Amino acid sequence: MAEIRKQIRPGRRFRITSYSIHYTKLWPPRPFDQQPESYRNDVLPDQPQSTILRVSIEAGTTIGWERYTGINGLRYGIDVFGASAPANDLYAHFGLTAVGITNKVLAAIAGKSAR
Repeated sequence: MAEIRKQIRPGRRFRITSYSIHYTKLWPPRPFDQQPESYRNDVLPDQPQSTILRVSIEAGTTIGWERYTGINGLRYGIDVFGASAPANDLYAHFGLTAVGITNKVLAAIAGKSAR
């Protein structure tokens, strides 16, 4: 995940577009799941999905991240087996770049507000 953090820094872009984001590192998720409920609710507040958009970005599979993003959240990762190339090439191929993720999130937000 550290290598993804170097690539994905959408917070700067979101500040420019007036959306606020909260970055939380949950990897590995098991220690997070073992924290007291009050801590988990502080990090991932129980809010209606109409008021919040949760996004996970993972250098591997997105399987299981819906537990944290919610069913309507966005999950970005590499859901194929055997992809092999330098990390930056893989991220570009799968759209795991700051620009790629930011554009997808902004499009999702625009789609939600258009309803």
